[in-house]
Amino acid sequence: MVHYLSAPYNHPDPEIRKQRYQLITAFAGKLIKEGTYVFSPITHNIPIKEMEILTSWEEWKPYDLTMLSLCNQMIVYQLPGWETSRGVQEEIAFAKEKNIPIVEMKPEALV
Repeated sequence: MVHYLSAPYNHPDPEIRKQRYQLITAFAGKLIKEGTYVFSPITHNIPIKEMEILTSWEEWKPYDLTMLSLCNQMIVYQLPGWETSRGVQEEIAFAKEKNIPIVEMKPEALV
């Protein structure tokens, strides 16, 4: 089973974006270490975004939703801002539309 890890990333403050990237990547690593196979789009996409190849959600959206469609389940990592994150909310809507099960996990889930 492969899980898609959805989490908020964008924020006007670059320090918050950096912190989110680190938290999401560490969380993905912990899941993998536990034996949960996970695709983390933030972990994968941010190095490419920083090279200014693809920079917006609109550019990443087709790729991310294709990857989500290939996964068996979606994990919503509930970092602050997940409820208002456009990307997370669009991924949730897509998963529901495609009948992909959704699991919500709080930041303290894998301490």
